[in-house]
Amino acid sequence: VTFINDAYNANPASMKASLDYLEEFAVPDKLVLLLGGMLELGENSDAMHSQLLDLAQKRFPGAKIFAFGAPFAAAAHKYKVPAISTKSFRCLHFH
Repeated sequence: VTFINDAYNANPASMKASLDYLEEFAVPDKLVLLLGGMLELGENSDAMHSQLLDLAQKRFPGAKIFAFGAPFAAAAHKYKVPAISTKSFRCLHFH
């Protein structure tokens, strides 16, 4: 099992870089992508989230893709990907 966490201050470039890296070794049928919304993207936020979701689906057909948070909600609906509200989760920290 490989975990790639690009959660802290993620942005379109860093998320794309993570997808680029995954493409080198991931087996799409065994891949689960948890894509969390990126904040502070301004008026292009919807377009950026849609572009990343589109890229993930094209590169990893057969992968299970889940979109978390409000910024991904519209893109998730458009691409028929499960949108999961972050309000339904509580934060767990492991040490």
